[in-house]
Amino acid sequence: MSELISVCLPTYNLGENSITYLKENLDSINCQTYENIEISISDNSTDDIVKDFVKDYPFKKNIKVIYEKTDRGRGHSGVPNTNNAWDNSTGDYIKSLPQDDKLQSEDALELIVNCLRDNEWCAFKSVFQRGLSPDYFFTNGNFPQHSPTYPEALLQGLNYIGGPGSCAWRNCDIRLDESMRWLNDCDLYYRFWKMWGPMAIIDSNHPLVCIRDRQDALSNVIPDAEKALEVSTLINKHKNA
Repeated sequence: MSELISVCLPTYNLGENSITYLKENLDSINCQTYENIEISISDNSTDDIVKDFVKDYPFKKNIKVIYEKTDRGRGHSGVPNTNNAWDNSTGDYIKSLPQDDKLQSEDALELIVNCLRDNEWCAFKSVFQRGLSPDYFFTNGNFPQHSPTYPEALLQGLNYIGGPGSCAWRNCDIRLDESMRWLNDCDLYYRFWKMWGPMAIIDSNHPLVCIRDRQDALSNVIPDAEKALEVSTLINKHKNA
């Protein structure tokens, strides 16, 4: 039987566009050419809008759905909620896909699984969309890079790989550091690199994922002082690694 890939989907209260984002996300999974899919939804919204939408959504029969309502991280950051979606997953591989992001091509999961059969983790091209605007940027794909100064450069917050939505990996015990709100992706990649070595890069001729750029996204509103503190925290955390 083919390997199971878990698409881990943390959901939140995202205002008037919340369900629009969620529908685009689920539609992008539902149309995948790869068939052995699990969706792990961790919902920390304060109402039942997401729950009711998921209950009535017409998932393809081959898709297994795990749904849990939780208050992990509510009012602080999306990191604990993301970890909860990962914790509940049972697949061989993990692909994190927050509610406001989506897969950009129908063969995305197929290409990811093919790559992870021979590699521990991988990164791939992403495209960005500003809110619900029809305009995209990096339309040919923002290509992840290996830096000659990696992995140590990650401890300075120098991320040429992309957000967690631009990566996938073999299911393991590593989780995002819930004490961080900004550089948890750099911390995650550093630990992957130390455990597995450099990530594989899927050299597709098209982007595999679309990452939503929202003005109210946490990464856009974190104070500079907190960002500077996280760089210091990250360096000190791994200085003896």
